[in-house]
Amino acid sequence: TFTAADWDVPQTVTVTGQDDDQEDGDVAYNVTVAVSSAEATYAVLSSQTVGLVNEDDDVSGFVVSAPSGNTTEAGAMATFTVVLGSEPFADVVLNISSSDVTEGAVDVSASDVHGGGLGRAADGDGDGAGRFPGRRRRGVQRDGGCE
Repeated sequence: TFTAADWDVPQTVTVTGQDDDQEDGDVAYNVTVAVSSAEATYAVLSSQTVGLVNEDDDVSGFVVSAPSGNTTEAGAMATFTVVLGSEPFADVVLNISSSDVTEGAVDVSASDVHGGGLGRAADGDGDGAGRFPGRRRRGVQRDGGCE
């Protein structure tokens, strides 16, 4: 608000960028300055806009943690987690499989789908692999189950 006492003193407007967690690139937008006044000569003035760009800091990708340990022939399981680097616009499917199912198999029968999170759906080919439709910040165990 400007008054008769401070009409000629510049006022600072601060605009703060918002983090959306999605890799959507740098996004241009406008801030509008509009007049509202009982004084007729100001009330008729047109709005003006200031163009800005919100610089993106998100990166698509995923991170796999170190395993909790090794498996053993006695049946000990190992676990690890997976997290996406940014919020996806659509579901992300992570295919989980073992390079040698005679040494370590992903147990597709032990998994389930968690609401809105990573879960495994058996792919039905009997190779010990599964498919994980994913969203960010959910964990997957090495044995194929969900955290």
